[in-house]
Amino acid sequence: MSFIGKKRKIASACLLGSTLSIVSAASAHATISLLDKDDWKVSMGGFVETDGIMDSTRSFREVIGNAPVSTSGATGGDGRTQFSIRNSRLAFTLDAPVVDGWTSKGYLEFDLLGFDPQNTSAAKSSVGASGANQSESSYFTNPTLRVRHAFMQAENDGLTVLAGQYWNLLGWQPYYFMSSADVAPLPGMLYSRNPQLRAMKAVKFSDQDVLQVAAALVRPPQADSRYPSLEAGVRYAMGERSSGFTGSSSGSRQAQPMSIALSGTAREFAIPVAGTTTASTEHLTGYGLAADAMIPVLASPDGKEVENTLSLLGEYTIGSGDGELLNGWTGGSANPLNASANAPSSALNMDAGIGDYDPNGSFHLMHVQTFNVHAQYHLPSAFLATWVDAGYGQLFSNNMASIANSSGQIPGSGSLAYNREQVIFGNIFHDFTPHVRAAVEYARVQTDYLQGYSAINNRYQVSAWFLF
Repeated sequence: MSFIGKKRKIASACLLGSTLSIVSAASAHATISLLDKDDWKVSMGGFVETDGIMDSTRSFREVIGNAPVSTSGATGGDGRTQFSIRNSRLAFTLDAPVVDGWTSKGYLEFDLLGFDPQNTSAAKSSVGASGANQSESSYFTNPTLRVRHAFMQAENDGLTVLAGQYWNLLGWQPYYFMSSADVAPLPGMLYSRNPQLRAMKAVKFSDQDVLQVAAALVRPPQADSRYPSLEAGVRYAMGERSSGFTGSSSGSRQAQPMSIALSGTAREFAIPVAGTTTASTEHLTGYGLAADAMIPVLASPDGKEVENTLSLLGEYTIGSGDGELLNGWTGGSANPLNASANAPSSALNMDAGIGDYDPNGSFHLMHVQTFNVHAQYHLPSAFLATWVDAGYGQLFSNNMASIANSSGQIPGSGSLAYNREQVIFGNIFHDFTPHVRAAVEYARVQTDYLQGYSAINNRYQVSAWFLF
């Protein structure tokens, strides 16, 4: 997402112009022009990424997310080493001629982290396991292409409309992502993309202060829902104070304005009633609320320079039935949910992590709250283009105990239920050139199970990027 659109100006024009654009949340290092003719422009961007990862358990692939650390035993034992290029990305932007003041563009972005339906183990941590249709070697060296973003966008006089797959509005993604060498996301961090119809209006209060108001109709988390999900939010950016912030491992080093944001989502679920063989259903309403902030602690002296600046970011969310927006979270549920021993005979078409049936056959939406805080410091110019990050994230569910049985399992799942995931991490990034970047990172992940057991994974990672 760090290379969306064309390379933009970074000063006040960025704050008041391209900042109003939905796409401008991720600035480009550079773009390669493929066509520039008759006011039509086609450009390409992306990066090549190589990750070397050593874990103390066998819990994860490249992405940690909010998946649990394995308990001690066969799957959580001696450790794991992975070398991967699967997070490499390629993007294309098509800019159309301006018509009646409307600028428009189409955008396609791909990576190599795709799901292979022929290899059931590819969706799990145990790649190359017995019974898989894809070898461990081909999993890493012949990865599957995946669509990340695919949308059209049009802008005119502060109004932006978007149709297609893009970041969810809840949490005003991607403005407040924790920056890590790890393939995003880390625990306790909203990170989700969905097909949607979105409109956003930007209102200027001064040359540097901008209020953004947005609303979106989004793909519901359950296809059997009667209605789309509704997301809405407000964000206020104060450009008179800014500091350096690189919002992703491949993002540009540039000054970002101080900002605060609120957002929410409402969604509906159709749940088959336990003990019935007909289409009898009950309808439940889920929700999610998020508050985000970016605070320049050591501000940029001119709003452009990033050296010797310190940024502090934080996010808090609370919700019920919004767990699929937190990548990897299941709480220990079976996937699909209708594999549960207490699920009704009617099919329940729903991903794990949203809700489940308790031992009595009653359905509960999972209550989830998250918190993360993250600091980023850009060293003085004597250290060249170097910055460090440190952060903490947590996800907690307060009603998993009411869903699980007395053994700490969700009936039918075959795995232990967990209600808390935490991470603490630190890293250092360095740009050798505007196109060559490297980083080292340590991350400690802890999962708390309902049985009272805590499992810990220590991750050591070295990564390199070629940005274009």
